[in-house]
Amino acid sequence: MSDNMNENKKQFRLSRLIVIIAIMLVIVGIVLGMYWGLDLDDKFKDQQSIKETLQAYGNLSRIMYVLFHFVQSTFIPISNFPTIVAGGFLFGPWENAFLTSIGVILGSLTAFGIGKLFGRKAVEWVVGEENTRKLLETFAGKEKIVLILIFLLPLLPDDIVCFIAGITLISWGFFAVTVVLLRPIPIILMCAFGSGEIIPFKGYGLIVWGVIILFCIFAGGYLWRNWTKVNAFLEKVNDSFTRKKE
Repeated sequence: MSDNMNENKKQFRLSRLIVIIAIMLVIVGIVLGMYWGLDLDDKFKDQQSIKETLQAYGNLSRIMYVLFHFVQSTFIPISNFPTIVAGGFLFGPWENAFLTSIGVILGSLTAFGIGKLFGRKAVEWVVGEENTRKLLETFAGKEKIVLILIFLLPLLPDDIVCFIAGITLISWGFFAVTVVLLRPIPIILMCAFGSGEIIPFKGYGLIVWGVIILFCIFAGGYLWRNWTKVNAFLEKVNDSFTRKKE
């Protein structure tokens, strides 16, 4: 009797996994189909081509702009900084920040929902088994403070974290409020600096931007290679908050 029950459980889990993978493939297929079908991989490769592409869509340019940031926050982890710079020229810094925030927030909620609805296997399929393991170790026992700090600290994998958060104890309500309040902060800063008024895109400004970009690349790589140190830092912050509450 118990052997039959175990066999039925295995079959149920296998069927559930197949359904999950099928649904994930459909979702990813739709999103990537729109991305590649509209040839956005070529059109969104640098500031000038992004600007020209958005202008070509006319009244739909804002929708396309939000769509790109949504895709970037879910299934295509590429830098959105060139897009933000181009958006600044078309929409101005404040509208740019608003449109970018909509796309990123919707993408973050979708990523979190994928984790909540489909579980760890689906998240590992999207972000990788090693990334999932690393971040779950970081979240363990300090989910809320880790989520807040990763959204606030620069150079940390915000988009990946949204998927991982979905398979932790973090609730929909807490995640939604945190995303809406915190994710626009770095976006607003990027839109402000990306306007070229603070650091110009000519003369000495090109050198400054080159240094900033190189710093972000190397610093981001260093943090990810030394994730245990990041986790230790987050542990200390979480412990200090815990002691204050006591």
